[in-house]
This record gives sequence, structure tokens and C-alpha cells, in this order.
Amino acid sequence: MPRPLPLALTLGEPAGIGPDITFAAWRARAELDLPAFYLLADPEFVARRARHMALDVPIAVVEPAAAAAAFKTALPVVDVGVPVSAEPGRPDRSSAPAALAAIRRAVAMSRSPR
Repeated sequence: MPRPLPLALTLGEPAGIGPDITFAAWRARAELDLPAFYLLADPEFVARRARHMALDVPIAVVEPAAAAAAFKTALPVVDVGVPVSAEPGRPDRSSAPAALAAIRRAVAMSRSPR
């Protein structure tokens, strides 16, 4: 039986709680026996947000095919190519384009043959 593909999580509102929930889920992955997942986002933003929260969450910039292998030791992030400058609770002009880029990438990946 082939290994299941990792789940793709979209960024959501960068200034919202989506990144925080993603960090919490990744940190509890073993305890909760979660399947592998990756985040579609700006890797620099994700790393900055983890530092802001004082969390030790290593980030691995990957393509989707490599996400499962990275998941045990780092939060896999697939770069959507849109930088984010928003801070927690303070959306800015980068928020909507980044959220839309993550959704568009997820939709494109779901429509492509495996």
C-alpha cells in the first residue's frame, strides 16, 4: 500500500492565528499521531513568527514531495513566492496576496495528476 500523501495547509490570514495553530499541531505531532502535513506560505514569515512566539520550530523549505520526509524533524513549508510583512493582529497589504497565493497553489496541486 502506498504511503499517504502529506496534507497541505494553507496560510490563512497571516496576521491571524493560523500560523500559531500550525505550530501547535506540528509540536504535538507525535503525541497526537498526526499525519504528515506541510504549510503553504512564505518561509521567512513562518520562521519570523516562530521566533516572535519564542518557539523552537525548525523550518524546512521543501517541495510537496519532500514534505513527509522532513515532517519528523522540521515543519515543512512550501514557498508560495509571496513575501509577508504582517505582524500578529496587524494585517497589512501583504496579507491578502499571501493568503490567496497559498489557496491558489493548493488548488493547483489538488488538480494536478499525482
